[in-house]
Amino acid sequence: MQRLAWLMAAQSFFFTGYAIIANGTPTPRNQLLAKQQDLLFNIIPAVACLSDLLIYV
Repeated sequence: MQRLAWLMAAQSFFFTGYAIIANGTPTPRNQLLAKQQDLLFNIIPAVACLSDLLIYV
């Protein structure tokens, strides 16, 4: 039961971050911000899957 609570908390945190990145400004004001948004857009799902595996173990 405790692992399920950890999983729900972690996934809600990652989903919120992913939604903020996905619904952010369509055209960032500078190129560095655009690169950071693209990086986060790819990293957040990978980190979420990794945390799923760690919580499962």
